[in-house]
Amino acid sequence: MTAARARALLARHWPFLVVLAAAAVLRAAAWLAVHPAWWILGDSISYLEDAVHLAPDRWRPGGYSLMLLWPLLPAHSLALVTAVQHLLGLGAGALVYALLLRLGLPRWAAALAALPVLFDGYVLATEQMLASEALFGILVLGALAVLLRRPGRPSELAAYAAGTLLGLATLTRIVGLPLIAVAALVLLLPRPAWSRAAALCLPFAVVVGGYALWFSHVYGEVDLTASSGIFLYGRTTNFVDCGRVPFTSDRLRQLCPTEPVGRRNEIWYVFDEAAPIARMGLSATAANKLAGQFASEAIRAQPDGYALLVRDGLVESFAWDQSSLPDDMRFRSDQHLPAAALAAAAAYQSGDPGPVYVLGLVGALDAYQGVAHVPAPVCLLALAVAAAGLLFGRDPHGRGLRAALLLTGGAAAVLLMIPAMTAIVAPRYRVPAIPALCLAAAIGCTLLVNRWSAWREEARARRAAPAAAAGR
Repeated sequence: MTAARARALLARHWPFLVVLAAAAVLRAAAWLAVHPAWWILGDSISYLEDAVHLAPDRWRPGGYSLMLLWPLLPAHSLALVTAVQHLLGLGAGALVYALLLRLGLPRWAAALAALPVLFDGYVLATEQMLASEALFGILVLGALAVLLRRPGRPSELAAYAAGTLLGLATLTRIVGLPLIAVAALVLLLPRPAWSRAAALCLPFAVVVGGYALWFSHVYGEVDLTASSGIFLYGRTTNFVDCGRVPFTSDRLRQLCPTEPVGRRNEIWYVFDEAAPIARMGLSATAANKLAGQFASEAIRAQPDGYALLVRDGLVESFAWDQSSLPDDMRFRSDQHLPAAALAAAAAYQSGDPGPVYVLGLVGALDAYQGVAHVPAPVCLLALAVAAAGLLFGRDPHGRGLRAALLLTGGAAAVLLMIPAMTAIVAPRYRVPAIPALCLAAAIGCTLLVNRWSAWREEARARRAAPAAAAGR
């Protein structure tokens, strides 16, 4: 890039660069406030252990450990891990801005859409955690970016790249698995592009299948985790009435909850050593299979119970009052690491893992989070705007905005709704959806504005027609 071109780009985009610099300062404050990191204790411990021992994990796919923690292991620094995650967050904001410019949106609209990605307090918190959200988010956004470079007609090379990135995203968070269907649908509508769809799915299958084979080498079964059945079992404990379920074996009946409906804790049934599935002493894969069978038979016998559970989960996910939900993303200064966390940290880095707190910064960031975040109902509103844009919007210049909206809106809907349907409801699970949601809302608004402008032009033309006829 020549100096003249660099100056021209700076002159055009300096307002967004100022915004990006402010977001960088905010991330520096977070990095110093809780140093070197804070922990989602069960998840963070497993992630570090998997990175040190380079082994697939029973409970969650190992992409975060493989792609971020393990490559940074030679530095022996948790502070470096969180610094890289903050850089990924800045990159996500810049990518949202660049993508919307590529789609023809004005600079002010692209910058406005990037603000939640750069300044949402919960996004900021997850970047300071030993958690997979930042990596997962940039992988999904990268896949969207390569497909949106030529929306509606991506090249086969772009499809290969997107399939690879979506495969890596699936290995980071299992909720990424349905995204391949969303991307394939966009490539098949309105005119099927079979070669590009194949180019998308092939690398995805290679990446995910390769990990599944590695998992089978350790656990004896081809899969990505040995927990999907157990998590679904935990969900069904919320409603199952074992007296109404004709279980096919007595072993399944041994997994029945003993408390009345409404007083059961699904997390206890999934993770506690005294839970029925843990007391059976089965291998990880055998326990997962048995728990999955229990869940399947419970859902078949009580589909109404499961449907109500899903409905309630979606309602809770988008409710304004989130105070009853588990909230482990607020900045705080009272985390004390148990022995297992200290051992995992010692294996990964030398020195005290802390966390060490700068109390004034922690308090300021906690107050900031209280006001600077995307409320759950706003997420639902953004999905509604995307749906309205898809149904009623207009793309007069044929820029591929409708295909871009289907891709980004579909990805956002999957990332927001699947966790509410398959896991406990928690604000943390909304964070990875924010970049795709911002893209979808911006594109949807653009299509609706185009439709409104066209309607005004048509109305003006209709009003002008009688006057023109009278003049003749």
